[in-house]
Amino acid sequence: VSPKEASETLTVLINADLRGYPTHGCERIFQIIEGITKNTLSIKAVPKILKRNRNLQVVDAQCALGPSVAIQGMKQAIKIAHKYGVGVVG
Repeated sequence: VSPKEASETLTVLINADLRGYPTHGCERIFQIIEGITKNTLSIKAVPKILKRNRNLQVVDAQCALGPSVAIQGMKQAIKIAHKYGVGVVG
């Protein structure tokens, strides 16, 4: 994966452990490795926007790493919310 995706994913996994959620923390690295090995996760995925209107956006992650896609989605939701008052990305 890209260095950015790796860094974002690592940050999310470590923070989950630090907050007391080990099932969503570094334990997941084995699932990530298995997903990449079995091609259920894509290391070259480029998420696609399927639908967009004023304050809603629907994204197909294309089997990218979830934490990285979630971070990008949240950033986009915040950007939309600043403009329209509410931003929803799913």
